[in-house]
Amino acid sequence: MGLSVDLPRDLIEAAEREAARRGTTLSLLVEAALRQLLAQAPQNSTSFTIPVHLSVRRV
Repeated sequence: MGLSVDLPRDLIEAAEREAARRGTTLSLLVEAALRQLLAQAPQNSTSFTIPVHLSVRRV
């Protein structure tokens, strides 16, 4: 499954700087954020796994 996201250049650059500051990649930073978001879902919801290949394109 692929996920493509078009984001403004300055937002991507800020995210890349944050990833570099943390010693990781932008893809791993986004994956961690998605995991946190999914972890906050109601406890009675059905759990699932989404394999994602993230590609980010500057606009």
